[in-house]
Amino acid sequence: MFLKRTFFFPLFVVLFALNVMVYSASFTYYPSTTSLIPHAPPVVLMPSNNEGIIAYLGSNSTSANVTIKCSNEVQVVHNPDFFSNPNYWYKRAGNYLNAYWLQEDTQYTSSGGIIDFNGSLPRFTSDTVYIWQNISFPESPITNAVLSVTYRVAKRSLYFGLLVVELYNVSSRSVVWNGTQLIDGLRVTPYQTYSWTINSGISPGADLMLIVGIYVESIPQSTVDFRIDSVYLNVSTSEYTYSNIALLINDTLNRDYYAKLALVPQDSELASDLSINISLIGVYGSSTTSITIVNGTILSDVTSVLKLSEAPQGYTSAYVRVSASKGALINSTLALELIYTTDEGKGAEVIYPIYLIVDPSSNIIYSSTKGQNNISTAIIIPEELSPEPIGVGD
Repeated sequence: MFLKRTFFFPLFVVLFALNVMVYSASFTYYPSTTSLIPHAPPVVLMPSNNEGIIAYLGSNSTSANVTIKCSNEVQVVHNPDFFSNPNYWYKRAGNYLNAYWLQEDTQYTSSGGIIDFNGSLPRFTSDTVYIWQNISFPESPITNAVLSVTYRVAKRSLYFGLLVVELYNVSSRSVVWNGTQLIDGLRVTPYQTYSWTINSGISPGADLMLIVGIYVESIPQSTVDFRIDSVYLNVSTSEYTYSNIALLINDTLNRDYYAKLALVPQDSELASDLSINISLIGVYGSSTTSITIVNGTILSDVTSVLKLSEAPQGYTSAYVRVSASKGALINSTLALELIYTTDEGKGAEVIYPIYLIVDPSSNIIYSSTKGQNNISTAIIIPEELSPEPIGVGD
């Protein structure tokens, strides 16, 4: 009996060690079935909820089928109505004025969440506060562009104010377009929409910073409560296009991951006139190189690596940005893989399959516009600073 036990023990140790070695070398993945001890994946996919996107997520949110409805009328602002969070938007507070995200406006009906520019100014002082995000214009000839802002004055106070909207080129450090609208601080108003036609400063494929803010000069001491319900930038193009966020990626644990996107050519069907760029954007604005296809020809089939981190409240760790154009009414299917590891260039890879369908057959109608103005009486020059998330107000 003693000999049998001593023989069994080392044999068990050897088998256990071999088992550990085999599983340590395996790729990590999250199956579609639930194990006896289920664990939520540390990185999940989420729908973007942008207009022109239909997304279906697989089990555990580790796979996705995304359809892009291209159109010759596209909307390029991410999260234009601040519906459930301030995602994609950042702020630059002034000396006295700040920006907050509110879940709703309890006094007047809004489309959902709002941005509240709020603060008190001593007499005979001035201040500026603004929100901003990076946007990309479609890679197609632009025939028209209209920027619309829905806003209201929520508290009566005596001051001179301007609503300022801008497109800013970070590379050249220049304002390429600017519009303003007078704010009457003495009148509490319901929400109203004002629009500007953009006649200059934009070109196909341009990457610009969109700025929306207010400039205020106080006479006596003034209290400012100015609320923005939505910001839309509708662009007309000569081809069917899409230029926006297609999918969200969220890191659910407080640790870093390293992710990239790869195209699987053998599982993809590309129309001969499809031109598309696909990249990953981090929560603080860092970006990868692009998967690039021009007229159906693959020029690059993988992005560079993006570091994923836990995002602030109301934000997402990363986004899949797509800029596509095509002239014919023929669908394309791109088989993609989101690949991430716990250590850059090392360790087991986790792979999430993503199927992206580019469908140019649907013409989408976006928000209506009212009025036009192109007065350039106030200009905001962005400072060099890290993106600051917008806090949640009361």
